[in-house]
Amino acid sequence: MPADDVRRAEDYDRMVDWEKRLAREGPFFRSLFEERGVRSVLDVGCGSGKHAIMFASWGLEVAGADPSEAMLAQARENARESGADVTFVSAGFGELGGALAGTFDAVTCLGNALPHVGGVEGLHDALTD
Repeated sequence: MPADDVRRAEDYDRMVDWEKRLAREGPFFRSLFEERGVRSVLDVGCGSGKHAIMFASWGLEVAGADPSEAMLAQARENARESGADVTFVSAGFGELGGALAGTFDAVTCLGNALPHVGGVEGLHDALTD
């Protein structure tokens, strides 16, 4: 893994005030997931895994996907530190079907990964594999 990628992944968590962000966003997602009966979540472009870890803390089955091995290493470390049970896989939008088996009740994309999906057709292809 290139040193610059590792440094960026480590810096990512320092640049985001995760406590405030999750406190602001968590109630929305928790309410939405409870209202819809969500039991499993796929967080695409999961970055350092903070949202996925939050979802897992609610008792949900959670997987996170990201194409960056450095970000996945940071996500795995964050999950280990918090005691969260989250599956992290290396995959971008176009690789989700090959990287994960099964279906999810909800799919989130909370960072800046959505523009990389390749338009509406690419989104459709990624989510129906």
